[in-house]
Amino acid sequence: YNKKTMKAFLGANGILVPKSFSWQAGRGIGKFLQTISYPCILKPVNNIAKVGIEVFKDLEGLLKRISEIRTESDLFLLEEFIVGSEVTVIGLVQNKKFHLVSVSDKVTSTYPPFLELSHRLPTTQQKICGEIKLISQNIVNLTGLENSPFVAEFKVNSRDEVYLIEAMPEVGGEYLPECLIPEFYSYDYFQNYIRLMTGLAVLPVDSKIKRENEILESNQLFRELF
Repeated sequence: YNKKTMKAFLGANGILVPKSFSWQAGRGIGKFLQTISYPCILKPVNNIAKVGIEVFKDLEGLLKRISEIRTESDLFLLEEFIVGSEVTVIGLVQNKKFHLVSVSDKVTSTYPPFLELSHRLPTTQQKICGEIKLISQNIVNLTGLENSPFVAEFKVNSRDEVYLIEAMPEVGGEYLPECLIPEFYSYDYFQNYIRLMTGLAVLPVDSKIKRENEILESNQLFRELF
C-alpha cells in the first residue's frame, strides 16, 4: 500500500515503472530539481482516491511546492509523468496464477486529480494485452500474492512501452465489476470472487474474445459505411 516502496521494488525486479526522484529537505533542492525531467507528478505515498496528486510543468512550481512541504521525500512519490493512453486491468489471482478478466480503456480529466470520466470495452490496446497479462503474472510472482482480487493501472506511450502506474490486491472500481464487465462479457465477477474466496475454481471469461471481435467488426463496418 506504500506506492513508493512497491514501485521501487517492482522496478528493481524488471517491471517498467516511471522514473522516480528523491530529495532531502534543505539540501540543494534547487540544484536537484534541475536534474528532473518535466512534466512530473507528485503524490503522497499512501494517497487514497487520488487525493493530493499534483503535476508540475517546470522547476519553479515544483520548487515552491517542495519548499512548502518542508520534509524528506519518504512521504511522497515524485516521478516522471508518462504521456500516453491509460488502461485498467481487472483480474483474479488463484493459487498464485493470474486470471485476466478485462483490459479497459480509462478516460480521465486532463488535470489533477485525473478524475475518471469513463471506462470503455473493448480496449483499443489489443496488441499489448498479452504483455499486460505477462506483467501482471510477474507482479503476482514478485509480491507473493496467492488468492486475491487484482486491479492495476498501466500507461502505454507512443512507443507501445507499458508502464505500471499502480497495482493493488483489491476489487477495482465498482462500476467495472458491477456493470461494465457483466454487461459486455456476460461474466459475473463477484460470483467468481466468491468462488475464489471459498476455494472453488475461478471460471474463465468464455465469451470474451468472441464478444470483442464482434464489436471490432461492427466498428470496422461502421467506418467503411460512413
